[in-house]
Amino acid sequence: MKKIILLTLLPITIVMAGSFIMTKGDPLIKTVITSSPSTDSNPENTKDNPTTISNWTPKLLPTQKFNVLNYGLKGDGVTDDTRALNTLAKNTNVTNWYFPAGKTFRLYGVIPPAHLTTVWGGGTLKTIYSSDTYPLGVFKILNRPTTSLLIDNINFTYVKKDYENGEYGAIMIAKGNTADSVQNVEIRNSSFTGNSECPANGITIYGKSENGGTKHVNIHNNKFIDIPRAGVEILHRSNTPTTDGDGIEDVNVFKNSFDFTNSGGWKCAISYSQVRKPCLVANNRLNHTSWDVEINQAVNITIRNNYSTNCKQHFISQGTSGWHGNDVFDVGENIIRNNHFESQTATIHIYDGSKSKYYDNFIAGGIWSQQQKDGWGASIGEFYNNTIVKDSTINAYAGKWTGPASAIKIESNGYDTNIHDNDIYIKHNGSTGIIMVSSVGTDTYLTNNNIQRTGTNNNCISTGTSAVISKNTCIANYSNNIPTSISKAGLE
Repeated sequence: MKKIILLTLLPITIVMAGSFIMTKGDPLIKTVITSSPSTDSNPENTKDNPTTISNWTPKLLPTQKFNVLNYGLKGDGVTDDTRALNTLAKNTNVTNWYFPAGKTFRLYGVIPPAHLTTVWGGGTLKTIYSSDTYPLGVFKILNRPTTSLLIDNINFTYVKKDYENGEYGAIMIAKGNTADSVQNVEIRNSSFTGNSECPANGITIYGKSENGGTKHVNIHNNKFIDIPRAGVEILHRSNTPTTDGDGIEDVNVFKNSFDFTNSGGWKCAISYSQVRKPCLVANNRLNHTSWDVEINQAVNITIRNNYSTNCKQHFISQGTSGWHGNDVFDVGENIIRNNHFESQTATIHIYDGSKSKYYDNFIAGGIWSQQQKDGWGASIGEFYNNTIVKDSTINAYAGKWTGPASAIKIESNGYDTNIHDNDIYIKHNGSTGIIMVSSVGTDTYLTNNNIQRTGTNNNCISTGTSAVISKNTCIANYSNNIPTSISKAGLE
């Protein structure tokens, strides 16, 4: 059993309001992350590459600025500046758009031209929607297979709209229904502030495999505030993802803050749907979302070093019975490691099976895997070296808990499940097992888990007869010195 570090006494990893320090041992992420983006004009010149997926180099700001106020835009917050900006887009000599701080520009559906390299300046771009069939947001980034684009230090806001489907965001990359190819986009140091009367995303990213799809997109050091729908939604958008599921690749979301305290609606921070190529979610700070990360019919997603508090539903929701397209392929082969989770219902909620690996996480809540589609069964995959705490002193939502009484619950035909070397602290008076597999299919192992409990129930592990159960411990009446976070070294 690997030892955990109790952070109530040791100052090794300190979690403070607005900031957290990543644990040592991760060679890829070594920086102090704050809930607010850096104000440095080029904060990424630290050679701290957060992803091994691509040879990513942060883009530099231009040395010359083209102030849009010199090209007919008003920036008074009242005038529709869309026509003036579309006219400017035809000027091939203007290679960057500088929106000065203190000015508000009302815009919709502007397509940055291929010769444009940078949008920057500190100004506010307010999304207005046309009378077209679909809302357009501020920018539509389309058909950029070779030229890169940087959006830096821009504030995006929304106005009321009548269209009810807010899938498009303030920024839309590709359209989803055509074979756009968009590559090498960086969005950083910006803010996206939602409006309850405009249920739209912050950023929406589509991808189809024809002509190259959407690749090498890095979204980092941004603030997403009170977005009613999704902060970042990433969709492959295909009815045949098994043959056409490569349209999204290397689309990474890292070092951002998501605070949805005052918004209603879906309130999902980050969503990946029908994605098969590697992508990364890392070092994000998440607060008061309903879903922190949704993985829907997606594989090869790495989720690591994120810090979540006060999540109303799930930190991670994985499923095959999805909302976008046909139920074609399994969820799995995702890596979830070294995260801090807190949630109300089920911290990790899995539909219809997962081949993923979960390790070195601190989980204030529980794990719940369900069979939703006939014939699929329920599985967690491999779950090891985690700490689970279900105690009102840790979980802000413990008094409202609506999920299962178990710390880990797998319903209906558990298979390919290996739960080992975890530490579980739980207040448990229910009749079900603290680890429970309602029925067992094949290859289910429960070994070397350390369970410490209070309550009247002695049923620590409840499972079908074909599960392999060995070397687990179950101790009654644990002390109050339970961990509030965790630091595990030795990551790869």
